[in-house]
Amino acid sequence: MRFRLQPTPVQEVALLEHCAHARFVWNLAVKQHLHWRPGRASAPGYGEQARQLTEARREFVWLAAGSQTVQQQALRDFAQAMANFFAGTHRRPRWRKAGVPAPGVNVRAKAGLNRSIHAAGWGFLARRLEQKAAGRVEKIDPAFTSQTCHVCGHRAAANRESQAVFRCRACKHIDHADVNAAKNIAAGRAVTARGALQPWGGAVNREPQPVLSSV
Repeated sequence: MRFRLQPTPVQEVALLEHCAHARFVWNLAVKQHLHWRPGRASAPGYGEQARQLTEARREFVWLAAGSQTVQQQALRDFAQAMANFFAGTHRRPRWRKAGVPAPGVNVRAKAGLNRSIHAAGWGFLARRLEQKAAGRVEKIDPAFTSQTCHVCGHRAAANRESQAVFRCRACKHIDHADVNAAKNIAAGRAVTARGALQPWGGAVNREPQPVLSSV
């Protein structure tokens, strides 16, 4: 039996975010298993990948803003897909692309990107980003962003009614909790790696720019 969902615009944004997070986690799991060759250490199973997911959520604020349940389920689905593959009932799990339910083209070529990711855990990706975009990567502390209203700035634990629902007790603004948190982070309303707490109505964080010397 199939049902057609009719989400509100806010719900649609939240669902797409959940799908993006699940796809990101699934594809990282695929990378880890494509790295395995005879003679190398075995690829991590669900338990180790779940531990690495916790590590990755500490590294990436946009991943932490999503549902850990959704992301862990992507790993469970991958583990089941691998079990089906080894049992000979299904093909090996492949890459997932946005809007494409079959595997994409050039899968084997894409598998060559960053194959060493499992060697140091998913935190490796953060270091690679910092190397590739020196001076342009900044880690953001998501503390209290899910409790703070993006509209009026009121912060209270009671504002987050549930994992999904944000309802401001001051101005009555309603939003998806993860979307509200993401808006706060995007506006710089979080404690940054530089230790600056951006005030409401004050300056917001700007993207770090490389320092150019004049000759």
